[in-house]
Amino acid sequence: MPILPSGLELPDLRVVAGEDVLLHEDADERRVAALALRLQAEGMVRNPPIVADLGDGRFVVLDGANRVSALRRLGIPDVLVQVVDYGKVTLSSWYHLVTGTPSEDFERGLREIPGLDLAAAELVDARRGLADGDLLAYVVHPQGKVLCLRGGVGLVERSGLLRAVVRLYKGRANIHRVQSDELDGLAPFYTQITGLVVFPSYRPADILDMARQEAKLPSGITRHLIPLRALRVNTELDLLWSDTLRSEKNRWLAEWTRHKLQDRQIRFYEEPTVLYDE
Repeated sequence: MPILPSGLELPDLRVVAGEDVLLHEDADERRVAALALRLQAEGMVRNPPIVADLGDGRFVVLDGANRVSALRRLGIPDVLVQVVDYGKVTLSSWYHLVTGTPSEDFERGLREIPGLDLAAAELVDARRGLADGDLLAYVVHPQGKVLCLRGGVGLVERSGLLRAVVRLYKGRANIHRVQSDELDGLAPFYTQITGLVVFPSYRPADILDMARQEAKLPSGITRHLIPLRALRVNTELDLLWSDTLRSEKNRWLAEWTRHKLQDRQIRFYEEPTVLYDE
């Protein structure tokens, strides 16, 4: 692995078969459709999807489900990915602050999901139940009511129920990703709050098991903080589309990386960065 002048290893970039790249979460179909059109127009993928090795020749996507899905939609057989050591990745969960649809409609929809049980509780008890694995999720309403959601056995059933919950508002309401369940602190910044859906924490082993069992979480729940994330790799679609052997593509990638490093075109930013044009 090439070394940066700082002594850090470069990100592990590889060209792999698209069929060997598995998702642990749903892709956002509207974003996938728009992204496929953009990729086709630009002729390149700017940032590689982030994956972890499953140990059997396959990989699970930690970040980049929409990019992988857009490439599949275009029929592109290979993907340039960044392979990371899952043990060095920080995994946490986003919560969904839902706005723009009536709370009553959302609760009615929850009660109509087969296999999902609802019960009112105090916030402190809901937190404890989620941490203990007793709850699937809980919902904090603007009026202060807390609903605990229970149901499902095992990763496949439980992830399926979570997807049913998110389908109630995805595409019908606005979703804001937050990491606090203190609705009083969030309320001044948002209008027409429907409710705050609080999801459980997951372990890397859970994500790997989901990929192996083809169980998917709803999009926008897992948050992976990646050390040394590779950006602006700008991979030409022609490379991924070509019928050149994958081993040859990887040899080309290694030589391309060597030239980039030699020409001082690879730069490492150690400090946290705030972008204002995303």
